[in-house]
Amino acid sequence: VICILFLRDVTIWPRTMVAMGVLIFGATWALLFLGFTPRRATTDWSFGIAAALMILGLANLEKKEMIRVPRFLVLLGEASYSIYLIHWIAISAAAKVVTHERSVPPVIKFVEVALAALVAGFAFYRFVERRITSAVSTKTAH
Repeated sequence: VICILFLRDVTIWPRTMVAMGVLIFGATWALLFLGFTPRRATTDWSFGIAAALMILGLANLEKKEMIRVPRFLVLLGEASYSIYLIHWIAISAAAKVVTHERSVPPVIKFVEVALAALVAGFAFYRFVERRITSAVSTKTAH
């Protein structure tokens, strides 16, 4: 739905969309964090709608050249499918490693595991996905 709206230029007030998405996302997260946990389906819908608003607003801001996306975020976006494919394996492996870190605070362990998943996914993109994509596009061009 977001893609269709984006392609048809239906979006109005993209900055407001981003702000509303951030507000809804933050409020939902705060309610969960503070223990006011609504039904799981409710939180899933809240996070999903918030993310959709942010994506649609930011995509339109970029299309209208009102923002410039930093190169590292573009690379992260290009690698997103590889990150998606690899992240559970990387999280599992990294979690096994960080459980042995006795004096490390849980928040640091979380960051270590998240970074490990990103790095593993990006490495898979760089050394596997890009090579396969390049080989396939070279074959189809001939």
